[in-house]
Amino acid sequence: MRTIERALAPLRRRLRLLVTRGVIRRVDDAAGLQRVQLTALAGETLDGVERIQTYGLTSFPHPQADCVILNVGASRSHPIIIAADDRRYRLHLQAGEVALYDDLGQVVRLGRGGIVIEAPQGLTINGDAVINGVLSNNGVNLTTHRHAGVQTGGGVTAGPQ
Repeated sequence: MRTIERALAPLRRRLRLLVTRGVIRRVDDAAGLQRVQLTALAGETLDGVERIQTYGLTSFPHPQADCVILNVGASRSHPIIIAADDRRYRLHLQAGEVALYDDLGQVVRLGRGGIVIEAPQGLTINGDAVINGVLSNNGVNLTTHRHAGVQTGGGVTAGPQ
């Protein structure tokens, strides 16, 4: 039994090093992949760690964000970050909901009641926009509302009817 335990000990050590947690300290977004400085394990500083992101989605985490580190081949010489999250800004969702968000309160939420866009910094649409359905502003249906007192020239119409 001891022989088996001794034989498995190196494998057990490598498996323990395969995945760990860290805290992001600094991000360099200039290269093809982000490079991150982070603190892992017992205060160990790792520098230049590549951060792998999902194609089509990208982010730039703040310092103090948490991350998951994968040591490729269970080797401490090739760590990569495979996930990052920041509990200070994370949204709380209902089961099945999905959202994009940032630290400024900007949100695109695919929620139980429909898609909601919160844009406290403003919303800009570049290109043509097609809306199939009702478009309203402050409760006024912009598709069907009418104005009274319409005149040609520089006159001003009355409010919607």
